[in-house]
Amino acid sequence: MARTEKGSVGGGSRGGHAFQIALVLFALFWLTVGFGVIDLVSGFTPPYTSDGTNVLSSAYGAIAAVVLPLALFAQLRARQTSVAALQVIAAVALSFALAGVLALDPLSFISVATLVAMLAVLLWLHPSRPRLLQFDRPLNRALTGLTAIAAVPWGVYALEMAANGRSQLPPAAAADRPQAGGWAGATALAVCVVLLGLLASTRTPGWRVPVWSASLATLTFGVASVVNPVAPGSAGPVWGTVALAWSAVFVITANWSWRRASPIPDPR
Repeated sequence: MARTEKGSVGGGSRGGHAFQIALVLFALFWLTVGFGVIDLVSGFTPPYTSDGTNVLSSAYGAIAAVVLPLALFAQLRARQTSVAALQVIAAVALSFALAGVLALDPLSFISVATLVAMLAVLLWLHPSRPRLLQFDRPLNRALTGLTAIAAVPWGVYALEMAANGRSQLPPAAAADRPQAGGWAGATALAVCVVLLGLLASTRTPGWRVPVWSASLATLTFGVASVVNPVAPGSAGPVWGTVALAWSAVFVITANWSWRRASPIPDPR
């Protein structure tokens, strides 16, 4: 298959079709077997109690049902040079690894192993064999600043959730999943949003994927916190609203920044 700058990853080759099939199957895996949809929906399902797992489950669901499927489906229509979606998968794997270490949660490493295996398969099947570490554009200062601002509350949140996980406070057991969940899942979300924000600020080929991934993950967490103000893992109505505002500002800033900059070909 000819490697053209404007061609999609699908093309007409056998390898291109295998790559597309793998993307769809992996996305469906996280939505179903990975408990993505179930955990995401549980964050917005009554009852909203002080001992419920709504927010903890939805935090994991934001990763498994929003971030990962978005990246995988986005890669279906991406150009061959786009690597952002694959970089998102790597960022999520690193997030679960850090969460597993911080919260002393061995289940998180099941997610890490699964994601690393999926990433290896996708890199092997990718028609153009892209370099995963493609950071040859200058950082976007606006997005870097917004990510740095968000890193402070997300960092505090991650440390608190990890401490709860190490202490095995309830209701972690009820929110556990074979891949991750409970306090560790909330820790992973906090780390993941910061990593995605940094990834977006690098203007990596296909930059819209990490921009929307970080924004939608934060939006999901913000809504869950507002709806479940007293649930374990909730940021409360005030910080939940702040998260909603940040998610909107992040997307608006990203689009404004690149529109006013000199045009740079952007593989989507």
